[in-house]
Amino acid sequence: MTLHDRRMTRSMNQVAGMAAPLAPNASATPLCAVTLIDRRTGRPHRVNGAALVALARDPDLAAREMLEGRDTTIWEARIQPLPAPALTSAAPL
Repeated sequence: MTLHDRRMTRSMNQVAGMAAPLAPNASATPLCAVTLIDRRTGRPHRVNGAALVALARDPDLAAREMLEGRDTTIWEARIQPLPAPALTSAAPL
């Protein structure tokens, strides 16, 4: 793991730790998965075998941070919106 990867992991963990709880209007800012992709292979960058993925409500900011200090001719950030969780109530027995 490079120094940049360690910093990115720490930065993403800090952002995740400061995330606000889901609010009723959370659908206005959908949760996205931001993945670092190696353009040469088209595959995700892996750290200790796991793909480097960040979950973010501001995917453009997460992508900029993920690409910071990297050669953008080699790396790209892929943003994928995640489906919103269904809010259901338990049925009475």
